[in-house]
Amino acid sequence: MLPKVSVIITTYNHSKLLPAAIDSVLTQTYPSIEVIVVDDGSTDDTPELMLHYAERTRYIRQENRGVAAARNTGIRAATGNFINVLDGDDFFLPTKIERQVHKFNVQPSAGLVHCGFYQVDKNGKRLNKVTSFPSEHILRELAVDCFLLVHTPLVRREWLDRVGLFDEHLPWPGQYCEDWDLWLRMVKAGCQFEYVSEPLVAYRILTGSQMASAAKMEWGSFGVLDRFFAASDLPDEVLAVKPEAYGLHRLWISFGYYATGAWDDAQRNLATALVTCPSYAQNPSLILQKIVDAALIPRIEDPLGFVDSVLTHLPPEATTLQSYHSYLRGRVMIHLAMREYAVGDIDQARQKIAKAITIDPSLLERSDEYHDALCHHAISMPVPDPVSYAERVLDNLPAEADPLKRTRKSVLSDVHLACSFRDYEAEQWPGVIRHAMRAAQYRPAVFKNRGVISIFLKSMLALASSRRFA
Repeated sequence: MLPKVSVIITTYNHSKLLPAAIDSVLTQTYPSIEVIVVDDGSTDDTPELMLHYAERTRYIRQENRGVAAARNTGIRAATGNFINVLDGDDFFLPTKIERQVHKFNVQPSAGLVHCGFYQVDKNGKRLNKVTSFPSEHILRELAVDCFLLVHTPLVRREWLDRVGLFDEHLPWPGQYCEDWDLWLRMVKAGCQFEYVSEPLVAYRILTGSQMASAAKMEWGSFGVLDRFFAASDLPDEVLAVKPEAYGLHRLWISFGYYATGAWDDAQRNLATALVTCPSYAQNPSLILQKIVDAALIPRIEDPLGFVDSVLTHLPPEATTLQSYHSYLRGRVMIHLAMREYAVGDIDQARQKIAKAITIDPSLLERSDEYHDALCHHAISMPVPDPVSYAERVLDNLPAEADPLKRTRKSVLSDVHLACSFRDYEAEQWPGVIRHAMRAAQYRPAVFKNRGVISIFLKSMLALASSRRFA
């Protein structure tokens, strides 16, 4: 008998998007699922909409108490062996639950299995995908940053019974980051985390008040961090990352304020990040990379304008970053070109590459950064075939970028390797072998890597075994 999975869908005034969320659960390839929709006091037509789902879901309506309380209401009503929460404006891909239950079967000691996800726009168009997660030192990594999207984890019910549910009475306003607080409690209590790297959830990037989000994130992030690091029984390796954790969140919160023109709050947080995490002051490249990352998040409508805003409104402690203006604009333009290649607009992509070189001619001397950007986009963009995407970019560079063509072998080798590890996670054994062999054709030294050798041999054995019993 298959274990039952309870999916808790919480919603507040999202009746237009809610059907997509519900339907994505009802059409899962895993058959043993109960769907509980918790309406957190919506004032739109959600109650009327739910009449259409009366026979296939359980509908609970409550007064508006916040997302943590809504999720807990659903969890308390659930009867499944496993629990998954989903916001009413997001949705699952069809095999999500099946793939994660399979992972539990393979890793029976796991208490939580999360997965990769797509970032999509309001219409469901895929913008980006996130498929890389820590596999070791989970408590330490999670203490630095919450790498789980709240909708991705499938959790054994017994772990929620053991550590408690989402905290509805957090000591900071806004009840923000309550999911991060729960995951930290679970790992600290000994819960084993596993993941399926393929994207199985779609997370909508909706427009809203970024100012409010930055303020909530400031309260929520440091509420979680203060509570967590106040514990007296943390391992030394976790205590060692406290400056990094506080510094990273100060930095990201400053970017949230920069995005909305809240210069005082932005400067305050950036200045505090430099004091809190000395490595930022000692190694400016760490901050520069974060500025590039922030400029490229989907909610930023004008990435170059964002860079200009940051560098124009730096606190006194960070004014040396102004000397990197051309460097940052050039790097961001390279990434924007990669997006154009992904959607097939070759002319626009070539123009952006040429413009990046005009902005910062030294890009041609730093081919490693171009290599990293291309590999990153090949894996993170929602393209059908990462290798074909990389070849498209390499075959369509403008004349100004000819020196970058020397990265071809290393780029294609690394993209093939990434595909090999992707297929290994998905148990696609022929793909593992094929991509590893192609990677070695471009760069034979890859088979000196123990990790590559390990997945190659295991895939060979698994493929031979499957054919023997076929």
